[in-house]
Amino acid sequence: MAGSQAARVARQLPVGLRTAGASRWMAAVTREEASFLGRLTGPDAAAARRVYADWLLERGDPLGQYVATSIALAGAPAEERARLRTALRSSRARVPPERLAPLEQPATLLVNPTPLGARWWGTDLREARPVEGTYESWPYASLPPLPLGALGSFSGMPCSGDDALHADLDRAERLLRAEGLALPGSFRRYFGAGGAWRALRSCTACWYHFGHPVPAPGGEGTLFRFYSDQQSCVHWYLFLSREGDHCVAAGKEPFDEALDPLEEEEEGEEEPLDDASADALAARLLEAIHAPAGPPPPRAEPRPTPVSEAWFVAPSFEAFIVRCWLENELWFKLSAREPLGPDEAAYLAHYR
Repeated sequence: MAGSQAARVARQLPVGLRTAGASRWMAAVTREEASFLGRLTGPDAAAARRVYADWLLERGDPLGQYVATSIALAGAPAEERARLRTALRSSRARVPPERLAPLEQPATLLVNPTPLGARWWGTDLREARPVEGTYESWPYASLPPLPLGALGSFSGMPCSGDDALHADLDRAERLLRAEGLALPGSFRRYFGAGGAWRALRSCTACWYHFGHPVPAPGGEGTLFRFYSDQQSCVHWYLFLSREGDHCVAAGKEPFDEALDPLEEEEEGEEEPLDDASADALAARLLEAIHAPAGPPPPRAEPRPTPVSEAWFVAPSFEAFIVRCWLENELWFKLSAREPLGPDEAAYLAHYR
């Protein structure tokens, strides 16, 4: 689609989707399809979504199965939801992310692919979105839309050299491969060559930490921790499924702590051992070395995570990083009274 036609298509979208870079993301969308997308936040949204699903299915478009399954899940009784979520994750995995993005913005997401409630955990945006403590959570549906053009390539984030967390990534992939899972390609790109991961400043001193895979609440997937608040207030996880799908979840606990405790170094100098204590310690070490090998210690098991202690926060790793980056940049720029970029200004306008 030519640039001018893509721009016309983008203008047919609801205001919540007409963000910077949208025309680039809509390049694969016909004007007829854009007209369906433009009705997904209006008064006839439910009917428009059903017609859109039929239109896609008639054309053999795999996105049609995703839309149809999301409609079925939204109205399903409790006993049917786990089966339909599995089907939804399977259909998501077959659709390119640029096709899913307009349907998974806060204003257009009908259901999320997990059994978790959908809430975003973040901090204040100064006076525009104040919080009483360090973090608060908001319903996902209440959030500003993301700039579609920044998704998928992290194109809005500056790179800083050729830093790659190769050792950590390789370890993470080995752990997940043992569970029959794989990291999303976007996760590897972000932490790989190019150093995009260094561009994410955190106003609450969050840090990257690759943990251990643990069962997700409800048993429908696996949680893999990758980001944590410095004071352990909130932790963020990849929610990975055997259907090849992923999204991002958050929790106030490090659910993998039993497998990967974050040990703190104690300050101060150790007391020197006297001769008798040193001899006793040496004797115990020699005894341990020459003792016959016994059975290995039992493997620590993480406690089951209740569904109420974790939340769906983003439909993809890309969406999480872009929103996290935008909110942190806004915090720093608002605090320093620096000028905002177009995407930042549009994001902030949602709260004013």
